[in-house]
Amino acid sequence: MDGLTSGDALFGTFDNFEFFPIVSDRSWIHVVEFCLYGCPDIAIDVPADPPTAPTNLRTNSTPNAITLNWDDNSNCETGYSIERAQVGGVFSEIARIAADSTSYTDTYNLSGNTVYKYYVRGVNGSVYSQYSPLCYGETGPCDSGFDRCELLPGNKL
Repeated sequence: MDGLTSGDALFGTFDNFEFFPIVSDRSWIHVVEFCLYGCPDIAIDVPADPPTAPTNLRTNSTPNAITLNWDDNSNCETGYSIERAQVGGVFSEIARIAADSTSYTDTYNLSGNTVYKYYVRGVNGSVYSQYSPLCYGETGPCDSGFDRCELLPGNKL
């Protein structure tokens, strides 16, 4: 059984053990061991597939909030991770939201007249999608809002 990787199928008889897949869900594939000689059951967990990355990330800025919208391209995410940084700063996760979401309004600890950068990525258990394209938003007067997005999938600036 050495050398198994995610996605490997485990069937048949190995050293007096028989293996059969019995349950598959969105996060893990469970395999139960049935011993030929009355051995106890064990489970082997294989990590889930990553979700497909969100696309078409865009922002709409107001003086006190920045709303992000994106296209949900995945059918296996368990949620979305929203990451933010000020220009020149380091990205950090500011929110984890529900599966099938396509928008998020950021009001968390924003400073006035400040440009922020955003990424969104899908989450499936402990597995992440690639990053969405980079997108910017600016807090400040409504007539000077800076909304710009770049098509840089999978890259973090």
